[in-house]
Parts: sequence; C-alpha cells; structure tokens
Amino acid sequence: MALLYAQLREADSITVKRRHIHEFYTSRLQKYVDAGRLQFTQIPDPCRSNYHLFYLLFSDETTRDRVKAGLKAEGVESFTHYVPLHSSPMGLKLGYQPQDLPMTEKAGCTLLRLPMSTGLSEAEMEYTVTAFDKVMQLIKESV
Repeated sequence: MALLYAQLREADSITVKRRHIHEFYTSRLQKYVDAGRLQFTQIPDPCRSNYHLFYLLFSDETTRDRVKAGLKAEGVESFTHYVPLHSSPMGLKLGYQPQDLPMTEKAGCTLLRLPMSTGLSEAEMEYTVTAFDKVMQLIKESV
C-alpha cells in the first residue's frame, strides 16, 4: 500500500514522463503506420490515458515474433501482452472457443509492447527506435 500511495501522489508527473515516451515512439514510428506495416495505440476522444504502455499491432503473429526476436538480438526487450481470457484454460473450461472473439484473438497474437518506463533516458528511447528500424528493414528485405 505504501508503494501504491507514493505512486498515486506522483501520478501526474509519472503520466507526463510516460506521455513523452509515447509521443516519442509515435512520432518516430508513424512511418510504419503510414506504410501499412503496423497499427498504433488508439486513444479515442474524449478519453485520457495514463500512458502505462505503448503497443504495436502487426498483421500477423509471425511478424510480431520476428520483430520481438530481432529487438532482443539488439538488446531491446519487448513484450507480448496477454492471452485472451476466453481462450485461456478457464475460458475454454467455461465453454468459450477462440473463434468466439476473433478481434481479441488477433490482438492477442499480434500485439507487441515496447519498453515504457519513467526511467527510460532519451538515449534509451533513441536506441529502441533505431533497433526497431533495423529490425523492420531486415524483415522487409527478407520478404
């Protein structure tokens, strides 16, 4: 509780730092959205975000996994996000099937999160984007 309370007291400054990282990634990676190679986080109006994560959606799981492996080879950790609850062991036990929620399934298979920490330096953010560019170029050349 003490840890959470300290974070709640600093919520505004934490959000400002996260927003800066989010805007940095967005501005530097927009070219891949424009080229149709991926999609970004969408924050609908009039919603406000706390920018706790920055995710990308790829067209398929193979591409997502290749980017994740490429980033790891460059020293950048990226993360998948979740197993959709309806296709988890409990969801299946309750009678759900993966095909019941196709958009959720696709997001679960194609979503990749980039590093998002208030401790990220400008140099680390730059390194992440440079590594991402390198990986995306290698993937484009191998197609």
